[in-house]
Amino acid sequence: MYVVDVYKERALTTTFQIDDAILVNFVTAVAQRYHDHPFHNFRHGFSVMQTTYILLRDAALADALSAVDVLAAITSALCHDIDHPGVSNEHLIASGSALALLYNDRAVLENHHTFTMFDLLLKPQYNILANLEQDQYDECRKTMISCIMATDMKVHVSLCSRLQASAFKFFETGVFPYNTDVHSDREQMLEALVHACDLSGQTMMPTLAAQWEQRVLAEFIRQAEEEESKDLPVAPFMLGLAESRLAQVKTQIDFINYAVRPVRRLFVCLTACLCVEVSVCGVLYNTYSGNFCSGFGYI
Repeated sequence: MYVVDVYKERALTTTFQIDDAILVNFVTAVAQRYHDHPFHNFRHGFSVMQTTYILLRDAALADALSAVDVLAAITSALCHDIDHPGVSNEHLIASGSALALLYNDRAVLENHHTFTMFDLLLKPQYNILANLEQDQYDECRKTMISCIMATDMKVHVSLCSRLQASAFKFFETGVFPYNTDVHSDREQMLEALVHACDLSGQTMMPTLAAQWEQRVLAEFIRQAEEEESKDLPVAPFMLGLAESRLAQVKTQIDFINYAVRPVRRLFVCLTACLCVEVSVCGVLYNTYSGNFCSGFGYI
C-alpha cells in the first residue's frame, strides 16, 4: 500500500511507534469514508497527500520541519476532504443542510473533514497517534486542524497575502522568512504547503490536468443542476458549464489566474521544486486561453 510506504519512508512508523496493522486500518478507513464523487474522492485525497510528500521529500523546506510536522502534514493532506458530500460550502449553507447548522455556516466542509479525521483517530484500531507524547500530540493536532482549515478557499487571499509578505522579505534580505524554531511559523509553512497541494491538479502534466479538470467540472455541473431544480442560487462560475465548452475553459482560466498561479508562484520562495509546476501551470493557462480565444475545445 503506497500510503503506508510514505509513512515508512519518512520514518514516521518507527519514530512514533505506529503499528503496521493500525496504519493499514486507518488508511483503509479513510479511503472508505471518501465517496464516489467525480472529483472529491479518495483519488483526490491521495493525490494531495502524494504531492505533499514529494515536496517534503525533495524540497529544502523539509529540513526546517520536525517529525511531528511531517506526520501532521501528510495525515491532514490525506484526510483534507474526507466524507466530502460533493457540493460546496455555499450550497450546504443555502440549502440549510444539517452540516451547515452544526458548524454555524462557518467553514462547514473543513470543520467536518477535521472532525471526521479525529473521530477515526479516537478509535484504538485506527489511532496512529496513540504513542505520541502529550506535547507531541497537542502540537500535531493543532497543526492538522490548521492545515485542513487552510484549504477553505475563503482564506485563500489572506494566505497568499502572508506568503507575499514572506516572499518580499526573503528577496529583500536573502534570509529565510520563517523562524523554524517557532511552531507558529512552521505551522504557517505547512498551511501554505497543503493549500498549494490541494490546488495542484492544474500544475500537473496536461493529460492529468485535463482529467482533474473534467472531474471537477462534472461536480460543478451536477451541483448547478441540483440548485436550479431546487430554486437555490447558482454560483456564476457554474452557470452554463453543461452547455458550453467555452464556459468550461473560462472557468479554468479564472481558477488558474485567481487560485493556482498566485499561491504556487509565491511558494517558490520556499521551495525551488515548484518552479517546474509553475511553468507547467503557465503552459496550461496559455492552452486554455488560446482555446478560449479560438473557440475550440481543449479535449
